[in-house]
Amino acid sequence: MIDRDRQPVEFGRLLALSDGIFAFAMTLLVISIAVPAGLDSDQFSSALVSLVPKVGIMALSIAVVASAWVAHHRLIGLLQRADDGLVALNISLLGMVAFVPLPHQVLGDYPHEPLAYVVYATVLGAVNAMAVLWTSTFGGGTCFK
Repeated sequence: MIDRDRQPVEFGRLLALSDGIFAFAMTLLVISIAVPAGLDSDQFSSALVSLVPKVGIMALSIAVVASAWVAHHRLIGLLQRADDGLVALNISLLGMVAFVPLPHQVLGDYPHEPLAYVVYATVLGAVNAMAVLWTSTFGGGTCFK
């Protein structure tokens, strides 16, 4: 059991790991969108226009990840202790968040493939489900101040 007051460094490590994974996942969503180098003016304009759907997918992905982060941030702020169950559930949530860039990129690269939408929706739904489970599991527990 990690206690916020008795083990502030360990508690801070849990928070730092969580924030880092959320930030890294959102960064990967942005850097997965690129314009190829060496295009002429017409190709460049066309390449920019073709990025519009990818930017929309990125915005949705960031919104889902950010929403999970907000819920996570609020709950962490209320925690006094983190037991093994909370740490395991937190790692599961972080694993789902870290996975978001893959289906995001697949959908961006294959927008005409129905399976790409299924994989994308499944992963984003899993992130939301994990965030809800995380919040509801510890929402009234003894881990809080």
